[in-house]
Amino acid sequence: MVTEAAELIKKAKRIGIVLPDVIDADSLGSAYGLLNILRESGRETTLFFSKPIPPTYQFLAPATEKKPAIEPARKTESPQDLIISINTSEHPIQEVRYEKEDGIFSVIVSPKKGDIKKEDVEFYSGNLPIDLFVAIDIASPDELPESFNEHLENFSKKPVVAVTQKTTDEFFSDATVCDEKSSLAESVYLLVEKLGYAVSPEAAAWLLCGIIEKTKNFSLGAPREQTLSIASSLIALGADKERIVRNLFSQKNEEHKTKEPSAQKNSPHNLLQLWGRALVRSRYDEAKQIVWSFIPQNDFAQTKTASRDIAFVIKKMAEHVPDSRLGIFLLENPHKNHVRAVIDPRDAALEEKFMSALGDSIEKKQGLLIFKNAFPNFIEAENRLLEFLSAVQ
Repeated sequence: MVTEAAELIKKAKRIGIVLPDVIDADSLGSAYGLLNILRESGRETTLFFSKPIPPTYQFLAPATEKKPAIEPARKTESPQDLIISINTSEHPIQEVRYEKEDGIFSVIVSPKKGDIKKEDVEFYSGNLPIDLFVAIDIASPDELPESFNEHLENFSKKPVVAVTQKTTDEFFSDATVCDEKSSLAESVYLLVEKLGYAVSPEAAAWLLCGIIEKTKNFSLGAPREQTLSIASSLIALGADKERIVRNLFSQKNEEHKTKEPSAQKNSPHNLLQLWGRALVRSRYDEAKQIVWSFIPQNDFAQTKTASRDIAFVIKKMAEHVPDSRLGIFLLENPHKNHVRAVIDPRDAALEEKFMSALGDSIEKKQGLLIFKNAFPNFIEAENRLLEFLSAVQ
């Protein structure tokens, strides 16, 4: 229901984003990312979340947002109150007075210059003036935060978009964006993509933070193609993946530290960085059970690794895509302008076919098939390998 959710958001001028009391990087990143994007699009947006941002995630938050966030923008006295809101950006107010006569109460507003037009004036009840609520990681009224109780009456009267991984109560939301297999941040990204709104580097970082923690830095099994594609897009938009990984998984405070799988604890940090970059630039052909991974020379430079470290990446890829029959790794030599191809045949019969078809053009080292000759670029290397695959399969 991404389309329905997007249509509701497009109609709203004032949006409230609601978080539950218990959060993680995925829900918090999704909320802050969406908050940033909606504000940049011109929407008045309030985040309802009364607790401080946990120290683990404060590296992403602006200094002004590290306190208990997110009090509503405007306190209200009573639901019976009438609020008159006037846009004074073009016509500053010089004087306000009132008159009472024959049971009529009149408010007279005098601008310093020009005329106040009808479209500059809006009226609200005493409830917070929200046109639409977006509930992040909330699927029923019971999951709304305690601090939100004073706004429940207004919440019940307004449209609600739920972004969740759980099945929502039947009457809780007017539109639900739900994908049980993905992170909340991915769902927010798809929603924003449908809206056509711009994503700033700050918002991209928040969303990528959610994906990285949800997948434990892409270590929880084979990541979906959608996950890798969105993560790659967020990095292209300015999210600093290395900074996020370093802060999420290297916190000294054990209370807030996110534990990595034991296999990664003993791995040098630069190899993990190389693995993370390779994973983002990978794709999985599920039909043919083939993993493709592309590693440009800049990845070696940024992680201070060498082409020989590809063995670590190949090992990790085999662990995290256990159903694959074949891994194809194209790496750009850090010191030469060419691309080498390494094949990890995880199927004995397929390995034999490769050895027979390619003959002297490849050599076998430590269970890997390495092309002796290099390719000028990634495109030619991929095209040639596709030809070889057609010949042996």
